[in-house]
Amino acid sequence: MFDRDVPQRKRKGKNIVCPECGKETYRKPCEIAKGYMFCSIKCGAIYRRKRERGIVPRIVVPEYRENKYKEFVCSQCNSAKPHKAKGLCLSCYRVQLYKDHPEKQRTYSREYYRSLTPNGKKHVYEGHQSQNRRLRKEVLNAYGGKCACCGENASEFLAIDHVNGGGGKHRKEVGGAGGSHFYAWLKHQGFPQDEFRLLCHNCNFSRGKYGYCPHELTLSVIN
Repeated sequence: MFDRDVPQRKRKGKNIVCPECGKETYRKPCEIAKGYMFCSIKCGAIYRRKRERGIVPRIVVPEYRENKYKEFVCSQCNSAKPHKAKGLCLSCYRVQLYKDHPEKQRTYSREYYRSLTPNGKKHVYEGHQSQNRRLRKEVLNAYGGKCACCGENASEFLAIDHVNGGGGKHRKEVGGAGGSHFYAWLKHQGFPQDEFRLLCHNCNFSRGKYGYCPHELTLSVIN
């Protein structure tokens, strides 16, 4: 039986007036944030057609709640992003969580991936590939977008080179064999320019194998 003495939960939404028919209806905060300002789908479709013809103005969605996280400077990447926990932003917090509990995170990732359908696995794979391509493009642009030795600008031929050598050892310290892990580390460090540079695969291989690049010899003969 309903107890009248128990205080009822206060509704966080509010009553709004439908812009089309003028009917008053209740909407939740999440519905208001998504722009659900009409009493029915029919009214929304009619108003949308009028807006396309320029008869009525566009509806401005009101702010229904303040930002959950105040802007602050992350202690890891020194960027102003929403706070997550332990003085870190969301991306840095995930990296730190993986470092603190690597086996737990790997187990969770494997179980989650195995529970996906074939289409879900394909979607995850394509999402990772797209994210890695965007990250690599951002890193290449930060280091000039062309080879520092010969001027090659095709992104397929470019790679990050350690100026003072020791790239293999450094990548193991950072974590991972390279690729997206190394690119993410460069981004978190603010793309340091003194220790790294952009070279094409030919110039990078020649410097690692022979200690010099043939382009340097050609330039020295010309000069």
